[in-house]
Amino acid sequence: MDKVKVLMLYVMHDKPFVQILTDKLNEWGISTETLDNVLSASLSWDEQIKLLIVNAKNIVIFIAEQSLNSKFLAREIHLAYEYAKTRDKNIIPVLACDNQALKATPFSFLLESQLIIYIKADGSSEHYIEAAEKIYDILANSEGKELLYEKISNLSKINYIPGLSSNLCDLIMLLCDEAEHVFTSAESRRGIYKELLRCMEQLQDCLEPGYSDEDRKLAHKRLDTLNRVNKLLGNSDFHSIDLFLISFVIKMIYLDYDIRNDIIDTLTNGDVHVGDEYAKGAVSKQDFYLKIYNSQMVAENITEDNHGKYTEDEVQLILQAKKFVLTNTCIYIEKHKEANLNEISDTENQLYAIADYMKQSNKLFELVGNNCLAVDFLKCLKTSYERLRKYSEIVGCLEICAECIERIAEINHQLEQMAEANFDAGIAEYGLKALLGFSLPGAGEFDVFLSYKHEDADIARNIYHFLKSNLLNPFFDSISLPELSKSEYEDAIMNAIEHSKHFVVVISDLDYLKSYWVELEMKTFRHEMVEGRKKDANFIMVVTKDVFQKIVDTNKQCLPIKYRSYEIMRVEDYKNSIVSYLK
Repeated sequence: MDKVKVLMLYVMHDKPFVQILTDKLNEWGISTETLDNVLSASLSWDEQIKLLIVNAKNIVIFIAEQSLNSKFLAREIHLAYEYAKTRDKNIIPVLACDNQALKATPFSFLLESQLIIYIKADGSSEHYIEAAEKIYDILANSEGKELLYEKISNLSKINYIPGLSSNLCDLIMLLCDEAEHVFTSAESRRGIYKELLRCMEQLQDCLEPGYSDEDRKLAHKRLDTLNRVNKLLGNSDFHSIDLFLISFVIKMIYLDYDIRNDIIDTLTNGDVHVGDEYAKGAVSKQDFYLKIYNSQMVAENITEDNHGKYTEDEVQLILQAKKFVLTNTCIYIEKHKEANLNEISDTENQLYAIADYMKQSNKLFELVGNNCLAVDFLKCLKTSYERLRKYSEIVGCLEICAECIERIAEINHQLEQMAEANFDAGIAEYGLKALLGFSLPGAGEFDVFLSYKHEDADIARNIYHFLKSNLLNPFFDSISLPELSKSEYEDAIMNAIEHSKHFVVVISDLDYLKSYWVELEMKTFRHEMVEGRKKDANFIMVVTKDVFQKIVDTNKQCLPIKYRSYEIMRVEDYKNSIVSYLK
């Protein structure tokens, strides 16, 4: 079954309205699927809906007011909603009904969703087109974030500051847009604010390397980004007594001041720092929030031992908030720029010239590829960029290395869009492999090896992108090794296991533990741990809700005894804790 970006769930009575949404999304290049196109008598409804959810990236649930009393629809929608959650799917309810009316029906569970789109009561076609635009924006933002996180994660490994800074600015802008236009409540926006804080902390570490025209151009981009963040901090979410949100603002003001100092230093050749008026304004803003912070800390008695209603990561920020308070007497945060004053040797110039020549050769390959974005061509082009990336990193040509990293991320993104169908290697692939002198690439260093059966690729892919968003480097075969033939695959897997610090296996069916590749990968990594070659390694099983329940009910006896001592997480919960095991 082909993969689709959007599965539309609805009652047949609402089909005319849903048709407007699907027509628009298809017109804009978003593949959609509706139940009436695919349901057959050969499988039960439950079996078919589960299969459709596995093969869809996003689930859109449409509910109109006239459908609220359909108990049969409520059962189906609830089943689909719960199953989609266990597969870590993006769920988007589209509600053409009153919010209060929904609360009094069996559909009230939809209000738990982070992403909710409301259609105005008159139900005109224009309003449905607006809803389609919002769905499109959500999907575009999601894919845009995945691509940016891929670039940022890889650029951070070579510490290429200009590329890191530019992509972080793009990501922060996107997160600000998402927080303003996509989410529906302060509670559901908390995840976005945490992402935003993490990105601002990374941007703080991106000191401008000099005073060139390119450095100034990047400084202006950073300045625009800070102004956009400041605009976001003025919204109503932060006019509250929520300690996490108050602490968030206190630290964001600190980060803004710190980064702005660096920007102004770059724009003025080091002659000027943030002015007194701006500094006083920053202190005044923090003072306002600090008063609320102090009173709430007393009222709620938040300590290391008493988290109150806050999660562990939120309490950590709350308890540290006072460390980021600016004062009138000590405002400027000292920065030390490190300029590379070493002269570039003739040999290095020659090596850089070779890298630039190879880059231009890749441009020619791209021109050929633009005529036919075949999967086999993209795989070979990616291999070529991987070779150039490794060469550039070795000789120290970080600018070309960073460009390769960005191009590889873009090619991976294209392959993800195209690789849902199976393509056999063709003449073009073999010819280009011969032209490139293709051989098995050397193994990289990975933070975690992702193991899964093909049926769980959708869950594994979401885990991969989540880990990338936390600047981890996971091994995920369909992205890390898309160009390998079957004969090379096992060697590549063994190399990746050898060079991975931790191991995560995804299981939605206990029988998958017996599949050839999952069993081989689990045994191999565990053997390395037992033999002492994987010191401090973590072995984690991420399982669906029903598998987790079987493990609990049998007191783990449904698992092979050698795996019972390892960490087990539900798909719905892994985002809360998995990163702490893999850092």
